[in-house]
Amino acid sequence: MQNAGVPTLSPEGETQPRHGLNRRLGCALALVAVALATTGIVLVEGRTSYLQSRLFSKEASKLTFHLAPGASDSVFYPEGGPMDLRRGYSLIPEALTKLEAFDPKLSRLVELRYFGGLTLEETGEVLGTSTTAVWRDWNTARAWLYNELHGR
Repeated sequence: MQNAGVPTLSPEGETQPRHGLNRRLGCALALVAVALATTGIVLVEGRTSYLQSRLFSKEASKLTFHLAPGASDSVFYPEGGPMDLRRGYSLIPEALTKLEAFDPKLSRLVELRYFGGLTLEETGEVLGTSTTAVWRDWNTARAWLYNELHGR
């Protein structure tokens, strides 16, 4: 049995290194190369991140804004896209108007629950009714809106 990494004698009497030693040396060099490359990447990223943060903060300090009440005229909300039409999202404002005409109490309930985010209990307190009545009316309003939006 021969030991890995131990030089052997060739038929001509010259010593030759084992392949295991070459393999270890190659792995060590590859590891050093990877370490150097990683160090270089970290240094470059650190330098550019620092420069970016300085540039962005300098530009951001020049920005000004004015906060005004109400909706902005410069914001565009697209309407009637294919997904909106398919799922009925673009029909919601019209359906809510019809619900208001059908039953104002149900319309107020949808406003409080869906747009206001109130719980059943909180909605009952605002409307002055029981949680059971709110639950029943909530199911009625949801069913009515579903039928209105899906054409049933």
